[in-house]
Amino acid sequence: MSLKDRLIILFTLSAIIILPLVASGRAGAQALPELGGLMSIQPKGPIIRQENMDNLARKLGQGLNRQPTDMETGLVAAAQAELRRTLKREPTPDEVYFLAAQELRARKNTRGFFDFMFAAIRVAPNNWVYRSALGDEFRRTEKKQKAIDSYLAAARVAQSADKAGAAITHKWAADLLRQLGRFPEAERTYERSLAQFSAYAPEIERRMSDDRTRRAWTAARSDAATQLLAVKQKLAKTRPAAQMIAKDLPSVELISTADKGVIEQARARVQRAAPDVRSGLVSGAGAHYLLAADYALIGNDVASVVELLASVELEPKDRQLWRSLGHAYLRQNRLSEAAGALKRACELGDKDSCPLAQKAFDSVSRLKQQPAAGRPVRTRN
Repeated sequence: MSLKDRLIILFTLSAIIILPLVASGRAGAQALPELGGLMSIQPKGPIIRQENMDNLARKLGQGLNRQPTDMETGLVAAAQAELRRTLKREPTPDEVYFLAAQELRARKNTRGFFDFMFAAIRVAPNNWVYRSALGDEFRRTEKKQKAIDSYLAAARVAQSADKAGAAITHKWAADLLRQLGRFPEAERTYERSLAQFSAYAPEIERRMSDDRTRRAWTAARSDAATQLLAVKQKLAKTRPAAQMIAKDLPSVELISTADKGVIEQARARVQRAAPDVRSGLVSGAGAHYLLAADYALIGNDVASVVELLASVELEPKDRQLWRSLGHAYLRQNRLSEAAGALKRACELGDKDSCPLAQKAFDSVSRLKQQPAAGRPVRTRN
């Protein structure tokens, strides 16, 4: 995803500005001479006296009024407008730390950026935007594992506060997992991202104030779907054969036996319902479940899993949804994920899922004991 699209998404997700400016260098209060007398640098990070917060924010704001060379004029204007809105009130300590971090980054002071970003996170640990900004800088400096950790931490925080943020930060974490060749983790993380894009479509739709914003969000979701299919191709030869799953779990229908007329009716329903679900016009766990069932009928098990994950995002204690998710995983020959979903259904009271979960776990154990070269490799994605 381009820098422009990442910025547009972040601007639509938070009331706090993000100025991703290219930076590197060393830390120290000397890098910000206008901060003299306003703060002290302690072993645990910068400390700003509360009475100086407003004054400091205004001084930093003056430094942010220049136009970076790597950002479009419209984005700069949006950031400056947000800054002006922020400075109409007494800024909170974390906002000042965040502004200072961005200024240090613009001045090619990477260490200083990290000092102030960690200070902002200590003050406001539940602000996912701060954690995401931290991930962006780790990514830029090639510290990919730390970037992944930061993005996943941002997603966990956003899950309880700003669910749209969870969708995009899971996508960014998945991108890095794919780059590192950690394809099983990337697959699950892309699916989680796409499920959240679908489950929280109404919330995301409300943020699309203009065509530029809509294009950025649409591009992020589309890229996640594209990368998920590429990852699945990488993983295809590692899946156990459908024949083995059918032998171990004979009560699970792995291939649809519906007649042609039923399949065509399901295809027509998908064509009608999918755009409404994607746009947030139709929402709720039931809508995602029905769409998942139709996707399964027409053989699109990738989309079926995503919609079932969306349904359990919205109704995490519904045992039927977890059971259906387990069966959908089995249709993709994904025993480990199926075992986990069926176990969850069992824990929620679905007794029929209990023996299936155990059989799935037993199959996983047997596979781990087989030589990799000796495994059958027929798959259905």
